[in-house]
Order: sequence, then C-alpha cells, then structure tokens
Amino acid sequence: MTPGTRSEARALELTFRKKDKDVVFDSYLPYIEREAERILQETKKLKIFTVDHKNLYGNWADAWVSANLDHPATFDTIAMDPWRRKTCKSSLIAAMANFLNFDVYDLELGTLRCNAELKTLLLSTGNRSIIVVEDIDCTIHLQNRSQRGGVGAELAGYGDDYLQQRQVTLSGFLNFIDGLWSSCGDARIIVFTTNQPEKLDAALLRPGRMDVHVNMTYIKPYGFKVLAGNYLGIQDHVMFDEINELIETTQVTPAEVAEQLMRHGDNHIVLNGLIEFIKLKKKELIRKQNSD
Repeated sequence: MTPGTRSEARALELTFRKKDKDVVFDSYLPYIEREAERILQETKKLKIFTVDHKNLYGNWADAWVSANLDHPATFDTIAMDPWRRKTCKSSLIAAMANFLNFDVYDLELGTLRCNAELKTLLLSTGNRSIIVVEDIDCTIHLQNRSQRGGVGAELAGYGDDYLQQRQVTLSGFLNFIDGLWSSCGDARIIVFTTNQPEKLDAALLRPGRMDVHVNMTYIKPYGFKVLAGNYLGIQDHVMFDEINELIETTQVTPAEVAEQLMRHGDNHIVLNGLIEFIKLKKKELIRKQNSD
C-alpha cells in the first residue's frame, strides 16, 4: 500500500449450520469479541492527548493531538508510602495509566470559552481513558462560591445565560460530569490536581464526583528509599540515616529529591549533594518561619 492512501476495509464471512445458531450467538461470538478486545488492549500503545489550540475553534475532531506515553512509572517504582501516596503527580498519573492501560487526556479549562466547548471537547475523548484537570483551584469560576470578589467579579450580575455563554461555570461543569457518568458505560477516570483544596466548592468535592482524595505531601524515608532504588540502584548506604533525619524535619518534595539523584557522579557524591540541598532547604524554611 502506498503512503497516504486509506487502509483497505477487510471483513471475514462467518457461516454456520442453522442448528448451531444458539451456540454461535450465545457463546462463540461473545468469546470472539472478548478475545479481540483483550488482544487490542495488550498490544495498545498508550497515548497522552493535549489540546491543539490551533484547531480548538476549528475542526473539533482535530482538537486533541497525541504523543506516545512512554513514562516508565508503576506502582512498584514510584515513591509511595504504603498507606499514602508520596510522589509527584505526573508519576502517579502515569502509573495509573500503565496499570489500567488507559490513555491520558490533559485538559486545560482555562483555554475554553464556555460550557458548550467543554462538553464538545470531553465528548471527543476516548473510552478507557484518564482525563487530567490540572490545578483546578486556579480555574476561577470553579472555586468556592462562598468566596466573593477577585477575578471574575466583574461578571457578577450578568445572569446565568450570559455566564453560560462566556465562561466555563461550576454548574455547567458538574452537570456535564453527572450526565456523562450516568448515561454511558464507557470507562473514564477524571483526575483533578490542586494545591489549595480549601478553595474548591463543596459540590465539586462530594463523594460521587471526587471519590478518592490523595494527599501528596512531602517525601518521607520510605519514599526516599524507593527513589534511591530507582535512580541509584541501592537499598542502603551509610549516608541514608542522615538523609532520613533531614527529610523528616524538612519540606522536600519527591520531585526535588529525584532531581538531585539524577545528577552525574558516584553514589557517595550524589547523596552528599542531596544532603547539602536538603540542608539549604531547611535553612530557608527556618528563615521563613522566623520572618513570619
């Protein structure tokens, strides 16, 4: 087949005896469908989709563009406390995608002009996917309705119809999510990330909309040990005790630790650099506390 031509449509014809009709329709064809789905999932190459802003207001079929999701994270390799996740958000999302064999759709609500655009964009996402809404606390009109003023206050008093046409609103967002989840059997997971959950409206946080809340705070010794194994290939070192003591008393993220562990040099030099980095973070924390 020459490049640029459409793939040829192919079909197989199944014939069977009339007396075998019930067996074919009740057992054989359902089995073939299940096996075909299993094979497709096993050979599926995971994708991460982002919105192409050039096509956002043109052909909606081309709004999502994809790239291969080659992130190696799994639930065994991320820096994860046995009871609480202690890792960067992107690694946790990648581990979920790899475990479930789901594609990822990265959705930026700030690029959308109204609820209708949000609905159209979400309906164009594929089945068996994870939809990621980053930093939802920064999306002004999804914040807590009890908070007044701020950006968007100039829209107050224009009426619901005007708001529906000019912005993505909390009511429009929730209505669409509820309608989509209750009316289709597709498998989709929505992941919201936020640094300020107290800003979010209670209607968005209630069970049924956000069923699982994962508090991803600063790294602990267990998470450091996982990262050391991932990046340095070691499970113990003479410097571990000092590092563990430092991270117990300092606010350091898994991403910051991972960045230090990726530096070139032998393990002793890398770990010593990590110690110096954490000590500097600790000094900054003490200085900030004293200034407050």
